[in-house]
Amino acid sequence: MRHILILSDLHLWQVTDHDDMWMRYRHRQFAPDAQLFALIERVYAQIGSAPLELVLNGDIFDFDVPPVVDGRATPAPSPRNGRAASARLAAILDDHELFIEALARVLSRGDRVLSINYNSSRRSWPALLRRLLSSASCAVLPPRKVPIP
Repeated sequence: MRHILILSDLHLWQVTDHDDMWMRYRHRQFAPDAQLFALIERVYAQIGSAPLELVLNGDIFDFDVPPVVDGRATPAPSPRNGRAASARLAAILDDHELFIEALARVLSRGDRVLSINYNSSRRSWPALLRRLLSSASCAVLPPRKVPIP
């Protein structure tokens, strides 16, 4: 039997552990990564070796909150092209290692991760998908020794 786990509206953000109250929800302590990783582990404990499809059903990343510059949220426009969105995604992923590990866990079992495009990333989705898959694949692949000539 195939199992499907659908995640939606995680709105992962760049973490900023500043002292004031503005955007305090962006502190690391409020990131959902540990709960997401535990969810994946619990699902696998329940389904055993049965296949799983993990569906990322839109708004997984939040590009509309201000980016973090020098540890502080700094007002800036939302990225509207592939290059800017990919750079913002890289910064977000840097702060969500357990999210990447959860994706890597699914991929390393040979299971599928499906991603559904969402409205705020429509134009930049190909670049975002490449960045996300690159991050998750790096977490899956064991380190390689590169011969030095």
